[in-house]
Amino acid sequence: MALVQASLWQSLQFGDKDAFRDFLGQHGLWHDQLDAILRQRGGPPYSSFPLGDGPLGDGGDWHLTHQDRHEGAASSLGLSAPTDFTAYDLNRRDDFSTWIWIHAQEHIRLAQAAGL
Repeated sequence: MALVQASLWQSLQFGDKDAFRDFLGQHGLWHDQLDAILRQRGGPPYSSFPLGDGPLGDGGDWHLTHQDRHEGAASSLGLSAPTDFTAYDLNRRDDFSTWIWIHAQEHIRLAQAAGL
């Protein structure tokens, strides 16, 4: 099963709502695929609630669910916990730029650890 190359997400521009919506779809599928792969391999179960439509408004619930999925995947792969993605306000240009870059790096780390 091929995953989208998360490095492509690093170039996502702040304020491009169509591109962000496209990213959210790819991102949700990426998490679903990784979850399926880890479960097929017998990895320990972890929280994998659907990510849905992404962060709307302040995105509080989405950010927490998203963080849980990253922490669960990292734990399942025997990795250290990821950065706290909930600490970033995606409505602020600088926070968004930092978040999108470190977020892509975390996905690359997960894919490499899973041998994908």
